[in-house]
Amino acid sequence: MNKLTTAWVKALRSGDYQQTTGKLKGLRDGDFPPNTPPGYCCLGVLCDISTEGKWEGFSYVNVRWDDIAEEWDADIDFEVFEQWTGLSEEAKNALIHFNDEDKFDFNQIADAIERYAKGERPPSASMLTEGNY
Repeated sequence: MNKLTTAWVKALRSGDYQQTTGKLKGLRDGDFPPNTPPGYCCLGVLCDISTEGKWEGFSYVNVRWDDIAEEWDADIDFEVFEQWTGLSEEAKNALIHFNDEDKFDFNQIADAIERYAKGERPPSASMLTEGNY
């Protein structure tokens, strides 16, 4: 695993992040009042620990190598994900599915990231095929 992916796994396991679904960062389902700490999906945690962009409200703004700013709300660009983590598009899509659909906790998602980084598919990903997310 590269340095950022290792830090991502550590951040997911740290207990410092509350989890949400369907968005990189935002109020967690049922949160009220709105001044409660935001939740993050697993990719939102990755954005938060990276030094490549910044949060503007609940959107992450990443400035690409060619100085074009991209604003992300619910997902991040695959090429950027691959550059940051060294993981495949299949891994990214599976991690989104684990977070949003299967409601895996961050420890389970960290386990899956470690398996993908070793070139393995997590057992729970064996039923997933590209396009079924």
